[in-house]
Amino acid sequence: MFFLPDSSFFSFRRVAIFFLCFIFIFFVIAGFLPGDARDFIKSKLSLGDVDGTAHFLVSGAIVFLGLIVFRRCALVLVFGVFLGGLVELVQFWVPGRSSTWVDFFLDVAGVALGGTMYLLLRLWSRTGQSVTR
Repeated sequence: MFFLPDSSFFSFRRVAIFFLCFIFIFFVIAGFLPGDARDFIKSKLSLGDVDGTAHFLVSGAIVFLGLIVFRRCALVLVFGVFLGGLVELVQFWVPGRSSTWVDFFLDVAGVALGGTMYLLLRLWSRTGQSVTR
């Protein structure tokens, strides 16, 4: 039996599906924004230089939530790396954006973080403790 049952309407897995969709859409839209639009949003929200941190954390969140939802480790990890590479490749043609290896490797590090967090959660849940406590 898996550690997150779907017994209630507001189960942990259903919440994970919602956040996975939200973060995935955010990642794709933010990755494809032209440079001027991205800089405008960053200045209005006072984000500063958040690019590297965003790559790392958003990739990690997508993989962590994807593993909770789909429960297929290899598939989700490969998809996380593929998505990071695809966004970097497409940014080559987006005006005002550039593709960098650093951003791609931050995506890969985020994938590793998300996978590690999922494995730690799974290990912790198998010790008999409840996730909902």
